[in-house]
Amino acid sequence: MELLLERMPVGRLAVTTEDGPYIIAVNYLFFEGSIYFHSGLSGRKIEALQADSRVCFLVDEVGPAVLWDQGCGISQVYKSVIP
Repeated sequence: MELLLERMPVGRLAVTTEDGPYIIAVNYLFFEGSIYFHSGLSGRKIEALQADSRVCFLVDEVGPAVLWDQGCGISQVYKSVIP
């Protein structure tokens, strides 16, 4: 988990707004067990965080496509973490 967080430069931050869920791609830094987001000081994301601090954060890395004999015949290898 930590290796993926250290390696990837972009994650997805999901917040809650009055209109429903809102997800944003963000640059971040994983340092000494904490995640730091790059952000402006205002905007929809900041307004949502001020109204409700509950969030979900996802980092993922897409791997190769894989052919297989069941279902639609193709799948995708990937790694992901939701810290």
